Amino acid sequence: MNQSLSYEFANVMPQVLESGIFNVTASFFDRVGGANPVADSMGQVNQTQVPVAGLQNITAMFSVARLSNLMLPDEGMRASNSYEQNPTFHLLLQGYFPAILPRFTVQVSGDPSVYEITPGTVQSDSQQRMTRCKLRRYSQ
Repeated sequence: MNQSLSYEFANVMPQVLESGIFNVTASFFDRVGGANPVADSMGQVNQTQVPVAGLQNITAMFSVARLSNLMLPDEGMRASNSYEQNPTFHLLLQGYFPAILPRFTVQVSGDPSVYEITPGTVQSDSQQRMTRCKLRRYSQ
């Protein structure tokens, strides 16, 4: 009896890709100045977004909107009656992109909205083949 599932798992991702589940492209943007944003004499940070090189038109899968439970920071558990007012979205990128930073904003093809990455949610799988992040609509 063969007790290894490695063969079965190795065939899953090619079949998923062939199904057309990755049907959008995602492009990442950063503020002028990046980690050291440019401020004027009044201290106002320049909010102009510029494309991040190497992180444009990445094939991705974009989830539907959903309200998610808030996490209580001290207990580490969910409060059953506390929900975020703004829906969240998940973005699964077809590839490993360690250069994605939480300060970036994202634009998805076919959607005029701009999204921000929820802090601490840029993750990749253990084989470093895909990257995912949790997004919410960005407002200035």
